Amino acid sequence: MVTKKVSKNFFTKFWHGDLSLPMSYWVVGLVGGIIVGFLVLILVIATGMPDVMMNIILLPWAIYVSVGCWRSSEKYKGPKFWSGLVKVLVIIGVISTIAQIFLGLSY
Repeated sequence: MVTKKVSKNFFTKFWHGDLSLPMSYWVVGLVGGIIVGFLVLILVIATGMPDVMMNIILLPWAIYVSVGCWRSSEKYKGPKFWSGLVKVLVIIGVISTIAQIFLGLSY
């Protein structure tokens, strides 16, 4: 039987929750979110789109980060407090994103 080794890049590892919880939450979630948010802000301003478009454009990123952080917290071997806290913050983030889109709010 031939087993094919699947090469996983950084983004695939994150999506599957294979990065550490601190790397997932702080680096991808926070630092990556600041970078992506800034780039989307520039795009929205440069094209003259309404502010609510920022939330809609960021939706795929929010889904990606939420899934990756959730999966990473599922695999976390440290204190349950940290994995639980990340899950609570992910839920709050999802509710906030949905509310901002449907209420037309911007960041």
